[in-house]
Amino acid sequence: MIGSGGATGTGGRSGSCSVKIPATCAELDSAYDTELKAQLMCGTLGLTQCGKLVTSTIGCDCVKGFVVDDACLAPMQKKYLDMGCPSTCTRTLPAQTCMTAKSAKCMTSLSSLQGMCVSSY
Repeated sequence: MIGSGGATGTGGRSGSCSVKIPATCAELDSAYDTELKAQLMCGTLGLTQCGKLVTSTIGCDCVKGFVVDDACLAPMQKKYLDMGCPSTCTRTLPAQTCMTAKSAKCMTSLSSLQGMCVSSY
């Protein structure tokens, strides 16, 4: 029997957050990193699906880039800040190198058919 192959990927989830928001700072940090990676994945090249500006780490607004959807990222970050969790800026960049992306495109590499949001600064 010959298979027909896999379905075309559509990138990160969109709409409402269906994950349970973690309860501790460490769990929020880990969950944010995992969700951020998932939301960088996009489906169709060049389309403007990378339209949500988010921070690159949960506890630091220093570096911001675009993802497909922030429905889970935004509430995680809010809870992290509301709980008084520690800053994560020390593991990103010094303050003088903070930057915010101006735009992003969904792009692929030669080795992957899955697109990824690539922010332009």
